[in-house]
Amino acid sequence: MRPVRSYLLFLSLLLPLNTAVASEPASTKRFGDYVIHYSPFNSTFVTPQVAKSYALTRDKRTGLVNIAVHYKGKPVKADIKGEAANLLQQKEALTFRLIDEGEAVYYLAPFRFTNEELLRFTVTVTPEQGDGSPMTVRFSRKFYEG
Repeated sequence: MRPVRSYLLFLSLLLPLNTAVASEPASTKRFGDYVIHYSPFNSTFVTPQVAKSYALTRDKRTGLVNIAVHYKGKPVKADIKGEAANLLQQKEALTFRLIDEGEAVYYLAPFRFTNEELLRFTVTVTPEQGDGSPMTVRFSRKFYEG
């Protein structure tokens, strides 16, 4: 059952990349040998089955941020902290949860939004391996109720 669940989660996390906003695919930022992949999306893009399997909230005003960290092409674990801020500078701390699928390691954090709200994300990643230097990515995305 676990491989099927993993496959469904993988597919559901790819869905926003293809349907949410065609001009804004998942993004990456490189820091030397490290690459940070980030993708914020509406939680309704996750199928009900996958949401239940991973205890994720599906709601038209709830989004998820997906963060993955790679070192020389291999997934690595990291300490990840972040926040989302709207245009009024109202901030929400992001609490990331590790999803370890063996070959895939990524982190998900839920956040709230209102319809047509532009959010600015600041995420700081400190990999478990390496010199412990934090790496910060900043990105913005506009969200619509789904």
